[in-house]
Amino acid sequence: MFDYVIHMNESHHVSSVVDAAKLQRFETVHLLLLETNGGCVNDYDEKGRTILHFAAIEKNHEMVALAIQFGVDSYIQDYCSTN
Repeated sequence: MFDYVIHMNESHHVSSVVDAAKLQRFETVHLLLLETNGGCVNDYDEKGRTILHFAAIEKNHEMVALAIQFGVDSYIQDYCSTN
């Protein structure tokens, strides 16, 4: 059904929505957010990056808007942030 792989382990909270965001697969991200009623919007990868981080890195305005629509926490910093 979906063209992504779920990666999870004990030390990191990696989810399929993050994998899809890394690959800039808007439709997959949107479907996963719909299926979870936004419950996965703040999931993050091994570096602490959420779908909002990946959307911003790629200047993907459509995905930024989607993340905001589903209530992403814009204050989450990745593990590389200096603030």
